Amino acid sequence: MNLDHILNKLKSGQQLGKQFQFDEGSEKIWSAIAIQLWEGRYKVGWYEIAESKMAADDFRFDRVISFNTLEEATEFVAKNTPFTVADFRPFKGQRVFNPRFDTE
Repeated sequence: MNLDHILNKLKSGQQLGKQFQFDEGSEKIWSAIAIQLWEGRYKVGWYEIAESKMAADDFRFDRVISFNTLEEATEFVAKNTPFTVADFRPFKGQRVFNPRFDTE
């Protein structure tokens, strides 16, 4: 998805992101990261949880971070994940995070 298309989706209130999994040693880790424009700020929600801890909702981390610009948000995604915002897609019927809350 190109940046103009992403910006249009964000301006319409959509949350865009990616869910993925990876192995860390013998443990399977599930993760998701997403971005949303909320009240003039770009919010990024990101979590990781080990598959063995899912039943207890024991997340390794569950963050919602607020940025002033789309550039700051996209830089954060690129520095902290193997993805860029261009890899993100709209979520259908679900959200990674509630944009009303910040954790940082």
